[in-house]
Amino acid sequence: GLAGVATGASVLPIRVAGWQEDATGGWSVYARSDQVLAGLESAVDPNGDDDAHDAARVALVALSEPYASFVDDPLARAAGGALRLDTLVVTPAGNDGPGGPGFGFVSGPGGGPAALTVGAADMRKDVETARVVVRVGLHIVLDRIEPVAGASGPSAPVSLRVAAPRAAPAGNQPEASGERLARYFDHGGLSRVAGRAALVESGDAPQAAVGDAARAGASAVLVHGALPSGSLGFDETASIPVVDLPNATASTILDALGRGESVGVAIGRAQTSPNPGRGRVAPFSSTGLAFDGRVKPELVAPGVALVTSEPGAGAGGAPRYGTVNGTSAAAAVVAGAAALLAQARPALDAPELRSLLAETARPIAGEQVTAQGAGRVDPGAASAAELAVAPASLALGRAPGAGWEGRQTLVVQNLSTRDITVRIRIERLSEGAASVRFSARPARFQLARGKTRRIPLRATVASAPVGTAPAEGTLLIGAPGDQPLRIPWAITFGAAPRNLIGRISLSSERFRPSDKKPSVLTVDAGKVVHAAGRDEVQALERLDISLWNARGVRLGLLARLRDVLPGRFQFGITGRSPAGAPLGRGLYRLRIVAKPTTKGPATRRSVTFRIR
Repeated sequence: GLAGVATGASVLPIRVAGWQEDATGGWSVYARSDQVLAGLESAVDPNGDDDAHDAARVALVALSEPYASFVDDPLARAAGGALRLDTLVVTPAGNDGPGGPGFGFVSGPGGGPAALTVGAADMRKDVETARVVVRVGLHIVLDRIEPVAGASGPSAPVSLRVAAPRAAPAGNQPEASGERLARYFDHGGLSRVAGRAALVESGDAPQAAVGDAARAGASAVLVHGALPSGSLGFDETASIPVVDLPNATASTILDALGRGESVGVAIGRAQTSPNPGRGRVAPFSSTGLAFDGRVKPELVAPGVALVTSEPGAGAGGAPRYGTVNGTSAAAAVVAGAAALLAQARPALDAPELRSLLAETARPIAGEQVTAQGAGRVDPGAASAAELAVAPASLALGRAPGAGWEGRQTLVVQNLSTRDITVRIRIERLSEGAASVRFSARPARFQLARGKTRRIPLRATVASAPVGTAPAEGTLLIGAPGDQPLRIPWAITFGAAPRNLIGRISLSSERFRPSDKKPSVLTVDAGKVVHAAGRDEVQALERLDISLWNARGVRLGLLARLRDVLPGRFQFGITGRSPAGAPLGRGLYRLRIVAKPTTKGPATRRSVTFRIR
């Protein structure tokens, strides 16, 4: 049978996402920020009587906003409010893979300082693989061992021609299941993939994609999209071989099929072998810092091919089971660990639960701090810990050069029933582009039971940076001879983001005041840069549009956007003042100011227009 992490916990399900009308007028499955906020409100005050004494001890927010690792957006603030009301908010780091050395690939609300943000680790002992050979014409384009993504691989070698469904319609709106299945058939009703190996993209619903290919008569499925071995579950619709292909090979196949060339695949007998990635951070788990430079995620948990129950029943009424992957699944594991810890130590409040879970994690050798935080969750160690430290990870940020200083204050709390001698040490896991020195005063002190002490911490860059590789490590805090708590830190190097405003244009530079036909201001703001071999999202804390007259007098603010991801933004300029009155004839100036999320100068640009 299957057993959960905290089988005795009471679960309060709160729905925050579902099918609803989107901005294009179609229908999509998503959650709005206000819906997630309402869900957190229900977790903190389940009966709506404005009294949080019945609040849930742990709130799992098992969805995320990609790349939005802002520290002060509404959801991040709500996580802080919940923590103050004794509800721990556990969030996923995101499934966007390794990000830049600086900022931006962690999903929101995981960037919030109060949220306990979780990455995914692969803890499977064994995996199934098969040799896959792909032929385009007479040329071999792939010959290597690939993971078997289905419940089981082929028991005997198979050789098939490759076909693909019709391309999905453009846009982000999901298709209904019938429309999705129809792509596997031509306009005459004949299957495009019957008796062949169907090449499909995993997308957001890989099980549905494989099931559609099987219903269309495919004899095997080639999935591209980095699916881990065995990730499609134990009770899938398709009983045919399913193997994962690299995205580059899939692109080669699609190009060849588009040219009408013959494409074939040979899949060998499945073999069970030790998992080479066991104990490592999963390749899809988001890494990088939050936008304030804070190490996120704080820890990782199992998040690959976790067995779970599925809705409905199988043949004969038997329960259905499947597997789930992702940092949302890993966050659920940590939420369960938090429930166990709250049961074992009921006197702990939400900030203490958060600190103990993060700081007692086991480090994973060879993994970056920005990928694993303090390491893999260890509920046993958390239940025995005598100290708690806030914050659970440091936000030191970006160092432009030698002499830079970053300061933090550590709050060390004695949770035990004895006096403890506390020692603070620095562990450097990566030297990075420059030498960094730490100073904690005092670095050794006596802490009485039940007491707390604030310790100033200073990090100084002692040499000129050579390159941009980040420095990483952990603070080790604990009693001599005991297992120390681990507080991850990272410092990136380089100049502060500049030129965060790109193209600016007005659709009309001479116009009359009009609410129906405004001039459209288009602004490209924020950017994605390539640094240290990786992409880095440079977002904005704020984007302001203000109005000035020809004499240089500021008339007021026309628009303000907060927590802005890179993109193109448009504003209707109606020819009215910020107070709503029509502007008189003359020359005016729009001043655009982009304030970065990190320390550094704002970018300022302007454009003029004339009211006729």
